[in-house]
Amino acid sequence: MKIFSKLICILLSFTFLMLVGCHSTNSTQQSSTTSKNEQTDITTNNENGSVVDSTIIDGTVNSNDETQESLNEEDLITDKGTYNFVGDLSYGTAKKQKIDMYVPKDYAQRQTQSLLVYIHGGAWTVGSKRDDYADKLPNIAVSNNIVCASIGYRLSTNVASIDDMLIDIQNAIEKIIEFSSMYNVTYDGIALVGVSSGSHLAMLYSYTKANDCPLPIKFIMNFVGPTDVADAEFLLPLNRIENGELFLKLLTDCNDATSAREKLPLLSPINYIDKDIPIICAYAEQDELVPYSTSARFIEKLEEVGATYKFVSFPNSGHMLDNSLDVQKYEETIGYFNDYIKIYLLGETE
Repeated sequence: MKIFSKLICILLSFTFLMLVGCHSTNSTQQSSTTSKNEQTDITTNNENGSVVDSTIIDGTVNSNDETQESLNEEDLITDKGTYNFVGDLSYGTAKKQKIDMYVPKDYAQRQTQSLLVYIHGGAWTVGSKRDDYADKLPNIAVSNNIVCASIGYRLSTNVASIDDMLIDIQNAIEKIIEFSSMYNVTYDGIALVGVSSGSHLAMLYSYTKANDCPLPIKFIMNFVGPTDVADAEFLLPLNRIENGELFLKLLTDCNDATSAREKLPLLSPINYIDKDIPIICAYAEQDELVPYSTSARFIEKLEEVGATYKFVSFPNSGHMLDNSLDVQKYEETIGYFNDYIKIYLLGETE
C-alpha cells in the first residue's frame, strides 16, 4: 500500500502541473473564454489552430480531433445474451458525461424496475466507468433482475468541482430514467454504489440531494469512501505534494486556499448523515489514503443517529481491500450487499 499511495501522489502531482498550465492560460485569456460553469472540458489548439477536445490521463494531455459520430440512442444497445448493454449513453457535452447500462433480458417480468448506479473512484481526478468494479455489474443485474448503470462524470482534470460532479450524478440519473421510459421501463427506487472518491460522491449526493433525486434512494454501498474531507489526517498527502492547494481550490470551486479549506466541511458526508438511508460500509484498517480513524468516527455517528447500517472492517488490507487474509471480510461485505438488494430494492422480507 505504501507503493500504491506514492503512485497516487505522483499521479496527482503530474496532473496538478498540467492544471496549473491550463489555469494560468485561462487567467490571461478571460475575455475569450467561457465561464467555469459553461466549460465542460479542457481544450487545446491543434496544428490548424482549431479547438479540439482534450482529456488528461495519467498526468498527460491527450487530444482527440476526431468528430464524434452522432448516433441514435437505440444504436447504442448491444445484445449480450442474458442482458442488453447500452454503451456510452450521453447526458451532456463533456466526454466523461456518459453512461453504461446493463439491462437483464427478463426485466419485463416486473412491472417496475429497481436501479443500481455505480460511481467510480480515482481521487476525483482519474478513473473510468468501466473499471474492475463495473465489470461485476452484468452479473449483479442478471442475478437480481435489476437494471445496473455505471456513470462517467467530469473530473477535476476537466476543471470540475465536487458540486459539478453532484450535478452530473443528478443529470445522469435523469437521463437513465428518460432513456428507459422509451422502452416502457419505470423505476421505483435507486441504490448508489461507490468506491473511494466515487463512494464519497455517492454518500454526499444521497445525504444532501435526496429531495432532488427523481427516485427514492433505497441504500448506499460504500467501499472505502472518504467521509470527512476536512480532517487534518486525510489532508496530509495534499500538504506534501506540489499544487495541492490548487487541487483543493478546483474541488471546492473557491478562488483562494483559505476559502477552499473552510468549505471542506460542507463537502463531508459525515456532517449530513440521513438515518433513513441504509448504508453498508467497508473500510481498511491499514488504509493510507482514507484514514481509518475518520472511518471509525463515521460509524460512531451512524450509531449515534440511529441509522440502519452494516460495517465491515478489513484488518489486514489497505485502500484496495485486497489482502488475501481478508477474503472472508470481502465475502461478508458482498453478502450484506446482496441482502440489501433483496430487501431494499426487490422488497423481499429479511
